[in-house]
Amino acid sequence: GELLRGDLTFGLKALTGLRRIPFSIAQLHDDKSGKREARNPRMTINSVQDGDGRELTWVKTGAVSGLLMLPRAVSPGDPVTVRLQFENRDSIIKLSGSYSYVDREGWLPLVRYGDMIPRFDLTLMVPARYTPLCVGRKVSETKQGDVSVTRWVAENPVVFPTAIYGIYMTDASEVKASKKDGEPIPVTVHFDKENAGLIAPKARRAAADQAANALNLYRDLFGVDYPYSKLDLVNAPEGLSGQSPSSIVYLGNASFLSQGVLGTEGGGKATRFADSLVAHEVAHQWWGSLIAPANSGNYWWVESLAEYSSALFLEAAHGKPAYQALVNDWRQAAIDSESWDTVQDGEGIYDKGAFVFHMMRATFGDEAFFRFLRKFAVDMKGREIVTHDIQTVAEEAFGTGAGGMDWFFDQWVRGAGLPEFTFTYRIAAAEGGAQVLEGRVDQRIMVTTKAPARETLPGVTFKALGAVTLTGKSGQEYTKRIALEGPSTSFTVPLPEKPKSIVFNKHGEILAYDIIVKEKK
Repeated sequence: GELLRGDLTFGLKALTGLRRIPFSIAQLHDDKSGKREARNPRMTINSVQDGDGRELTWVKTGAVSGLLMLPRAVSPGDPVTVRLQFENRDSIIKLSGSYSYVDREGWLPLVRYGDMIPRFDLTLMVPARYTPLCVGRKVSETKQGDVSVTRWVAENPVVFPTAIYGIYMTDASEVKASKKDGEPIPVTVHFDKENAGLIAPKARRAAADQAANALNLYRDLFGVDYPYSKLDLVNAPEGLSGQSPSSIVYLGNASFLSQGVLGTEGGGKATRFADSLVAHEVAHQWWGSLIAPANSGNYWWVESLAEYSSALFLEAAHGKPAYQALVNDWRQAAIDSESWDTVQDGEGIYDKGAFVFHMMRATFGDEAFFRFLRKFAVDMKGREIVTHDIQTVAEEAFGTGAGGMDWFFDQWVRGAGLPEFTFTYRIAAAEGGAQVLEGRVDQRIMVTTKAPARETLPGVTFKALGAVTLTGKSGQEYTKRIALEGPSTSFTVPLPEKPKSIVFNKHGEILAYDIIVKEKK
C-alpha cells in the first residue's frame, strides 16, 4: 500500500445547526477486520484544529471514518474552519511501475461526491519520477530531492476533485480548443508508459481531438465557456468506461481500441458507445462541474444531460442518423428495464433520462430547446441544484409559465411507467375532392408488457405531443402533430398528397412501447 499523507484546511459553511462533523476517507483496498485494524491502523489522525489553531477532539467510528467534535454549537450559515492532518494507507493503489492512482471519491475527508468547492488550492508531493495531474491550473513545480512538488489552483469551483500520477506518454490534440474570447484550452492525452504500446498513437490523438471538438461544440451550444484552463485525458485500468472529475477525463484502456475491434466484440451498440464516450465525459465539465446536484436524490440529470449532449456531438459530427441511432439505443434500454423506480430515483439515467431531453426537444422544437440549454447553463452556473430548478428554467425558456411543465416532469422524471399506444386510422374523403387522415390514439400506461404480468397503472394517462409521419408518393415526408391527453384522442388531419406510408411516433418523439396499429375499413 502506498501512503497518502494529508495536511488540509477546509473552510465550511453550516447548512444546519451542529456540534459534530462526520468525516471519512475512501479506501481502495478491502476492509480490514476490527482486530487487525486495532493492531495496524490504516488511517491515523495526527491533528485536528479549528481556524485559531486550537486542537479539537475527534472520535474514531471505523477504519477510515470519524466524528469531529466542535467546541461550541454552530448555527446555520456560520463559517467553520477545520485543519486535518492525517495518514491513510488505503487511498492509493500502485497498479504498475509506471502508474498509481488516488481513490477518486472521498480521498479528501469532509468532501462528499457532488460537493461544490468554491476555492481549491492544493499542493501535491509525489516521487520525482512521476508526473502528477490534478484539478485546475498548475501554478508552480519544483523538485525537492527525490520529490516532485506541484501546486494546483482551480479558476472556478471544483466538483469531484481528483489527483493521479504516473510515467506517461503524452499527445496533444491537433484540433485547437478555445474559449469564446479565443483563449486556447490545451487538451492533452496521457497514457501510462507500460500500456502505451498497446494503443496506436493515432488512437490517443483521436481521443484528444474528439475532446477538443466537444469543448468547442459545447461552448457554442451551451453559451458558457469550459470552466478551466486545460483538459487532461488519462487512461485508466477499467475497460470501456469513463469518468470526468473537474478538468480531467479518465478513459478505460478499451476506449482507445479501434471501431473494428469494438464492433467485433460488442456490435454496433458498442461502437456507438465508444464513439460517444469522450463527448459524454467532456459534457460533465458543464453538467456536474459547472453546475452540480444539490444531493444524491437530484443527481439523475448530471448523467442524463451528459448522455444527451453526447448525442448532440454525434449529430454534429456524423449527422442526424447518428443522433437517432443513439436515441433508439436509449429507447430499447428503457423498455427492457421495466422498473417501478423513477428517473429521479436513479433508474435509467443513461437511457430514459437522456430520452427525456430528446422528448423535450421533439415537443418544443429546436429553437426553444437550445434556448433552454443555454439558459440552463447561464442561469445555473456555479450552483448546486435540484430537479425543480431545471423545471423552472424549462418553464421560462418554453414560455409555459410557473407550473406549466408539471405534467412533463411528473410523467417522465418523477413518475414510473411508459405508454403503450394503439393507433387506429383511415383515409377519408373531404370537401373538394381532398383527402384527410382521421382516427384515434388510445393509450394505457404500462410497467411491463411481458406476459403474464402485463402490469398497467390503472387510471393513469400521459399528456404528450404525438407525431404522425406521412410519406407521400413523391417521397416527401410530412409530420402532423397531435396533442394527446386522456385514454383516447381523436384526430383529423389534411393529407397534402396521397400517402405511401403512415407511421405514428416514427422518430421516437415519445418514449413508448411498440405501437399497435389498426387500420379502419
